[in-house]
Amino acid sequence: MFDAYDNEIQTLIAKGYAEFVPPNEVCNMHDLRVWYLPHHLVLNPKKPGKLRVVFDCAAKFGGQSLNDRCFSGPDLINRLTYVLFRFRQHIYAFTCDIEAMYYQVLIPPQDRNALRFLWYGRDGRLVHYRMTRHLFGGVWCGSSATYALRKSVEFDKSVSESVRDTIFRSFYVDDCLRSAQSADEARTVALETLRVLSNSGFNLTKFVSNSQDLIKALPDCKTVGDKEIGPADQSSVLGVVWNVSSDQFQFKCDARVVESITKRQMLSCITSVFDPLGMIAPIMVRGKVIFQQTSKMKLTWDEPVPDSLLPTWNQWQRDIMILDTLKIPRCIKPVIECTSELHHFSDASEDAYGCCSYLRNIDPSGRVSVHLLYSRSKVAPLKRISIPRLELEAATMAARADDVLRRELDFQIVQSHFWSDSQIVLQYIANESHRFLTYVANRVSLIRSLSSSEQWHHVSSKENVADIISRGRILTSNDKNRWFSGPTFLSLTDADLRPKLTS
Repeated sequence: MFDAYDNEIQTLIAKGYAEFVPPNEVCNMHDLRVWYLPHHLVLNPKKPGKLRVVFDCAAKFGGQSLNDRCFSGPDLINRLTYVLFRFRQHIYAFTCDIEAMYYQVLIPPQDRNALRFLWYGRDGRLVHYRMTRHLFGGVWCGSSATYALRKSVEFDKSVSESVRDTIFRSFYVDDCLRSAQSADEARTVALETLRVLSNSGFNLTKFVSNSQDLIKALPDCKTVGDKEIGPADQSSVLGVVWNVSSDQFQFKCDARVVESITKRQMLSCITSVFDPLGMIAPIMVRGKVIFQQTSKMKLTWDEPVPDSLLPTWNQWQRDIMILDTLKIPRCIKPVIECTSELHHFSDASEDAYGCCSYLRNIDPSGRVSVHLLYSRSKVAPLKRISIPRLELEAATMAARADDVLRRELDFQIVQSHFWSDSQIVLQYIANESHRFLTYVANRVSLIRSLSSSEQWHHVSSKENVADIISRGRILTSNDKNRWFSGPTFLSLTDADLRPKLTS
């Protein structure tokens, strides 16, 4: 293991990512910016044979760490969820990442002594080194590297708007996710982005695409059938499994029925399923409700869960095995020339509340397609709140979701509609004369600032798909269709849907 460790350190030095500290500077301890970083070797079980040296910028000396003494800088990193929204927009898509992104950004010489570390020389003695590039773990590194990435656009005045948009809005740190309306556009954007970033020292690698044109243009591009993608032609995009051949998102579940489990293990199981878009919110919120019971019982993290709760947990474990069978279309707008609407549903129960958002597309021939775009859910607080107030929280969540989607999606949304089965909430929103208590007034004010009362409509509890979230229902065959495609009335033509909107 030592030899592997030494090889990684020597690689850093050989590539210029680290350098020797000159002997005349080693003992210059009067410089207050001198700091020595501890480091260790990390093995990734998902990538056998791949090692990484990690420097601990959070390690404390004298009660302070390097991270404590550095500014984090502005938050320039795109929200992961927003990048995924845009990745789902069009029919052609590709992903790639920047090779060793942080290591491509130089640190000014006057600041390098803050990144010193020790390692053994060939004679076995300790040698002083310092990093010349940014490293993982520093609170400033994400902001600095992203700033450098965006500055790369300024060096080439011929950069197209689509490439500029890709660099500014399609990257999550070093991962790029982009969708395009045509295969030609996907190829052009990928090749031009590759050229522009290469000129600034950023090398794009590991291309994966469902576009044959892009695959032919990039010899190292991975596509269906390539073993490097993974089993069943799968690629991981920001933690979400993308089946490239079918162009669908999938989920992996490692659920197992157990005889004993602790609160810590329950939380680990729940958080192991990554779902940033809320595609499986109804399933996961049920697990969170069960976990909340352990807080009511005031269990410690490593205390076994009582036998009274174990059967409920094990039943949920059996139920979530459905995740392995779910296949969710990545593309939400397969037809370029179509009119798009957003429909948001909200609901609450004693256990949980949430909202779900659907994109309704109407093509030039009048055909309608509906796709689940986004959902959010929360467990009801331990301190009981009335159902009307929880319904209002869910409605507020829906209004915020609409604001985010309209701002982050690149195509035009002609109109948004909100649906709730709570007459009380609808009366709150429509009110023009009465004054409310602060709790209600604040939320109604936010909703009214993001929408108008005319956009809010009543829907029966039977047709309210957000009920699937609030009840934490497992997606049976019937619920699965309703959840991913919305209620039946959304698939009606505009003429047939209009009476429901005006009722």
